[in-house]
Amino acid sequence: PMLTELLAQTTYKRGWISNQNIGEHLLVPSSLDCDYKRELKWELQDVYDEMLLPYVSEFLDVVTIPQMLFVHTLGGHYAYTERYTKAFAQFQPDLANFKAEEGEDPYWVIRLGGKDVPGFVNSFDNTILYTDMVLDSVISFVEAKHKPAFVIYVADHGENLLEPPEYRAYHSYDTPSHYEAHVPYFIWLSDEYLARYPQADSLLRAHLHLPVQSTVTFHTLLDLTRVRYALYDSTQSLLSPHFTPLATRPIINPDGKLKPEPTYPAEGGVCPVYNRRQRK
Repeated sequence: PMLTELLAQTTYKRGWISNQNIGEHLLVPSSLDCDYKRELKWELQDVYDEMLLPYVSEFLDVVTIPQMLFVHTLGGHYAYTERYTKAFAQFQPDLANFKAEEGEDPYWVIRLGGKDVPGFVNSFDNTILYTDMVLDSVISFVEAKHKPAFVIYVADHGENLLEPPEYRAYHSYDTPSHYEAHVPYFIWLSDEYLARYPQADSLLRAHLHLPVQSTVTFHTLLDLTRVRYALYDSTQSLLSPHFTPLATRPIINPDGKLKPEPTYPAEGGVCPVYNRRQRK
């Protein structure tokens, strides 16, 4: 079952807050099975994830404990310069002044042919700075409650930033690159949680450098919430001493087909177009 469906059979109150239009999204069933739902209406322009923060705070204040909140953000999605405010335009030049022909979408122009578009990487990096602020805010809200609590963040995909030799842009390719496939994943635990479950931190740290797949989230959350389920698999929980990395980590492409995990490039996974001189 979905995690929200499983938690519905417990005392947990469930919340869903989204900054994406989920009208026909795969996550619609999860959102419908929640006690608290907020779906922000949006267009492509000027949509910032900080718009979610008042609802996060409201949920934490008004919904009874135990509670589980799912926050679905836009993050660094197209169009990058519309995903962060001016205060976070720290890496320059960015794409704020990139011009296309009249009537053309500048981001589509970049995807089709921009092998060396000044500011492309900078603009995406600015979205990462902004996302850091949003995540820090969420953690601060949770921390201020002084309750046993945790925050998990995992991205559903990465992003291509015009890396040679293919010079791909964005994501959703039939055969994803390693830039799309390898994503950030972290877990934060409150002091109160660690006081109640002192082994949690050492268990997580023991798995810090192992090859992890986002599919471990379900079983990890079962351990974090102390919810038991007949099909729980301790080998797929990061909070279990029995965690065992999968032999292979296939990924699903936009067509729903399984693809093998792409390898890192020979230069060690560092974006080859990254250039510190660009940031001066």
